[in-house]
Formats: sequence, structure tokens, C-alpha cells
Amino acid sequence: MKKIILSIALAFALGSIANAQSFNYQGVARNSSGNPIASQNLSIRLSILDGSASGTEVYKETQNVTTNTFGLYNISIGEGTAITGTMAAVNWASGDKFLKVEMDPNGGTSYVNMGTNKLNSVPFALYAANGTPGPAGPTGATGATGATGATGATGATGATGPIGPAGPTGATGATGSVGGTGATGPIGPVGPAGPIGATGATGPAGPAGATGQAGPAGATGPAGATGPAGATGPAGAVGPAGAIGSTGIVAAGGYAGYGGAGPYTNMSAYEFVGGTATVTLNGSQRIIFFGEAPLGTTSGVASAQIGACYRLGATGTITNFVGFNYSVSMITTERKPYAVVGTSPVLAAGTYTIGIGILQAGAVPINNNDFVNFSYIVVN
Repeated sequence: MKKIILSIALAFALGSIANAQSFNYQGVARNSSGNPIASQNLSIRLSILDGSASGTEVYKETQNVTTNTFGLYNISIGEGTAITGTMAAVNWASGDKFLKVEMDPNGGTSYVNMGTNKLNSVPFALYAANGTPGPAGPTGATGATGATGATGATGATGATGPIGPAGPTGATGATGSVGGTGATGPIGPVGPAGPIGATGATGPAGPAGATGQAGPAGATGPAGATGPAGATGPAGAVGPAGAIGSTGIVAAGGYAGYGGAGPYTNMSAYEFVGGTATVTLNGSQRIIFFGEAPLGTTSGVASAQIGACYRLGATGTITNFVGFNYSVSMITTERKPYAVVGTSPVLAAGTYTIGIGILQAGAVPINNNDFVNFSYIVVN
């Protein structure tokens, strides 16, 4: 079986990342001659290991992909067929995490281990999903109470209850002569009403008697139907908004293309290898950078500084992200990818050119180079 070479780049998706349990993964498959494996179905198995390159496997999935004409493919880790665990259960805030990549170039299940690498930049949305929420902003002042709505119309009066039956009318006695007015006796209890007798001749009006006690009140009739509710009054004014919290990722991008042919030799300052990207900062931001550059010599061994670099504008001095804290790589006739990861300091406001930089002061030329790719994010 031909040896397969992978070029790997990571990029984190923006947008509705709060609900996403995945992050992007980009790779380039090449045969032992360094040529891309173009337009071919591959089987990829990816594992997230906890703590070290041989740590506990906390998540594993498989995915089938098809390379493009450059051997490039893109997948989202977390959206494949899960074999072990779930992405939601990975505790990104606890310890280092490592990514193990296995591949079958024939699209089957005969996976070949392509290596294990530390995830130096934890996917921010996944880390936030496991992190402690920030404090709540202060409560805004209560808005003024809205005016009271108009009173609704009075409902219709309920129907009157039924009248009880009338008692029988008593017979009318003969009219006697009018006697003298006697003293008013005590008022006796009210007797039951007798039946109404026939109307007799109207006698002379006697003196008005004392007013008797009022009879008991009749039973209350049923209540009428409730009238319709009045219109709702206008809403009160909205209170002032709370303070705006700090933001996280504000921009992202990258580059993928063939690297500079070189040769890189007898250098006194950094030069960019291959293409670059342009980033505009506001004076309180920094850049997180990750990528790789396949490099080699046609003969001999060269010692070179390789790192993420920036310069202000298009003609300024090219500077390593990490200043004097750089590493030195030995470049041989075996062309292989060299990983580049770095975080810049907070830079002054302005437009910057960024990319993979190289500094080789020796006489052995570095001129056996290939496909360069990198990604970056801008954070506050």
C-alpha cells in the first residue's frame, strides 16, 4: 500500500455556534510521491484523546469523504457516525485534548494510523458549552406604568325573577259609621294577606294609620351576563438596556495554496512562505494562528526558524508572533510538513499582513517546497 501524507488545518465555525457540537477539519491526502490523491473516496476515523497522545478515548467517529482535484477534503468533527461517546460529553475545559487520525484510502474499514496531534486551540464554542456562565448584567430600571385603559361598557341587566302567586281575596265587610279617633294601639304582627274581596263603595277617608313594618325582601334574581371587557391600556415605556458584555471571536479566515519555490538561503530577516492574509485590528485584539508548510532541500541539511509572522501594512518588518521564543527546525531532503501554531500579542490598531515566515541564515538552500495552508481567528 502506498504511504499517505496528510496536510491538516483546523478552522472554527462562526454564527449559531452555541448549539453546534462540532468543529471543522481540513486535510490533504498525498501518495508517497507527494502527488495529491485527487477525486477519490476515503474513509476517515477520528478519535479525541484525553490528557496525552495515548490517553483515554473520550470520543470516536467515522466519516466518508471525497477529495477534490488537489486532494483536499473538509469535514465537521462531531457530525460523523459516533462509535464511542458524544461530542456534548467531552469536557474541553479539563486538561489537554489530542486528535488521532486514521484513514483507509480505498474507502473501506482497513484504517491506517496517520498520527496523533495535540489540539493547541480548543474549539471556542465547545469550550463555552462546558464553561461557567458569566455573571448576569444589572437589571434595568422599571419603566413607567402605562395609563389606565378606559372602563368597558356596562353589561346588560339580567332578567327579573318570577312573581310569587297572589293569595285569595277576602270578603269586604259593611261600612260602619265613622267613630272618634281612638288612641293608637301597638302595632301587631302582620298577618297573612287575605283574598281580595269585591270592591265596595268608597267610604270617607279615615285618618292615616301608622306605617306598618316592612315585609321581608324577596329572593334575589339570577345575575345578568357579564359585559365585554374594556380595551387594554397602552404598554408602559421600555426600561433602559443593560450593559453590553464583552465579545469573543470577531473574525476568521485562512489561506491554502502552493508555497514559494525559494530558494531560502543566506537570509538576514524573515520572509513569508507562499501566500498571506490581511487582518484589520482595533488596538485591543490579538490573532490566533495555526497551519503548516511542507519544506525540503534538494541536498544537504538546513537549519531554519519557522513560525507564524506578521507585519504592519504591506512593506513593514516581518515579525515572529512569539518574538525571541522561537524553535529551530532541521530541514532535510525528505520534504515533510512543518506545523506552525502561535498567538500574537495585543497589536496596535492597523491593517496587518500575516502568514508562515521562514528565516534561514545558512548556505544550504531550502527549495523543495509544496502546498501551504493556514487558518486564523481574531479575538478580543
